[in-house]
Amino acid sequence: MDARDFVKLSVAGLGLRINPASTGTGGTDAGSSSLKRRSRTRSLGRIGIPSSSNCFFCEIRFPGCQPQTSQVPLVFGEPDSRSVAANFYIDATVFNKLLSPNPASCLLRVGSGSAPSVELVVYAGRQGYGNSSGSSISSKVLGVFRVPISADSDWTDGLLLHGGWVKMGSFISGMELHAAVKLESDPRYEFQFDGDIALSPQIVQVKGKGAGKKQQPVFSCKFSKGRTRMVQGDLTPSRTPREESGNSRERKSWLVTIHDLSGSPVAAASMVTPFVPFTGSDEVSRSNPGGWLILVPDSCSSATDVVHGGHSYYSWRAWGRLEAWRQDGGRLGLKFQLISHTGSILVSETTIPSSNKAGEFSIDTGPSVHHSPLPSPRSSGDCSFYLGLPTTDSGFVMNCELRRGGSGSGRRSNSTSSSSASRATVQLSTRYITCVEDAAVFMALAAAVDLSRDACQPFSRKLRKELCRDFF
Repeated sequence: MDARDFVKLSVAGLGLRINPASTGTGGTDAGSSSLKRRSRTRSLGRIGIPSSSNCFFCEIRFPGCQPQTSQVPLVFGEPDSRSVAANFYIDATVFNKLLSPNPASCLLRVGSGSAPSVELVVYAGRQGYGNSSGSSISSKVLGVFRVPISADSDWTDGLLLHGGWVKMGSFISGMELHAAVKLESDPRYEFQFDGDIALSPQIVQVKGKGAGKKQQPVFSCKFSKGRTRMVQGDLTPSRTPREESGNSRERKSWLVTIHDLSGSPVAAASMVTPFVPFTGSDEVSRSNPGGWLILVPDSCSSATDVVHGGHSYYSWRAWGRLEAWRQDGGRLGLKFQLISHTGSILVSETTIPSSNKAGEFSIDTGPSVHHSPLPSPRSSGDCSFYLGLPTTDSGFVMNCELRRGGSGSGRRSNSTSSSSASRATVQLSTRYITCVEDAAVFMALAAAVDLSRDACQPFSRKLRKELCRDFF
């Protein structure tokens, strides 16, 4: 599979210290340690920060990217190099243009230098810090540290731009900042649902960009609705009369199966917890969210395949669980957990815009996220899939871009709601995808995220016609 080049810019190992040599508090015995603490307290007091709070944070900026903020601890030794403060992901084409001497690219750069820079702005005080009386202590800028990136930087095999201590401002004598700034290649595979998920479209891999972009079919997607039963791991839809209309007070039993080109099912998303309005309300609440199980075939199971309606339904096992609810302002709340034999692991909790707007759902094991390793989505174990890499090696896993538009080249509908049909684009890190089957489970997750935007619509609104059809 051909990948699209991205650059990962990471900032890790943040820490602040007051250099004993500059304060005259050298030494290593207990008395010296106490003297260091008293000196630090006096230094913090001079800039209006209570010694009990010791609050510092850093705003990390890079041209063309949203700034990210991270707490910065005060340390006596070396900071934790595994603690990731920020990850930026830039399309390699855009990044190379940024490094070029083209005057237009200079408009995006931070500062007045000739090269784009990573900018670390360190503040004393806590964002939104205040006491019980309502007064607040304004954050103070301690200093700014810039790490330039030269045009000849070779980041393809990883490049440490900076690692170590640097003097930080002049407010506190001897204050130093530790940071590790690194560039590395982070290629991605890109897939797209070629039409509205409710119309069972193909899923294609997107190769290249612009005029040279090509699309290669890799999966098919089937949406169905009706009772779904899981008995001893068997996922079996059954023929039922219409169970819900567009304005039903319950949305349930939706099922999306992902098939490879031979027609074999390789992943699925099953709505196992109905989407129902909270008592006295018209919306799905966080206290009672709807839920999906993300499933993969259990090839280790000895259970006999279930055949229904001329179709085989294999034994499945749960790989993840997605919960969804509607928040204030019409936004969709999402919580995704991986499932292992030892329990559940929270991977992502976020909000995205309501169904009539574009939105993104991402999985990133970056800043300060620690996970345990999980096996491949394929139970055979012949593909390596881990979200438990050390945080210094962690980062982007998945991004699902959701947008509303035409129904694309998938199966057409005469519905008047076709203008609101969805098209989901999914990017996956190549580090976690070593075979096609590894990608399939993320397609099922993306489908569940997209359909949750419809399932969480207020119950006073009628569902799209595509979601109200009988499928069995």
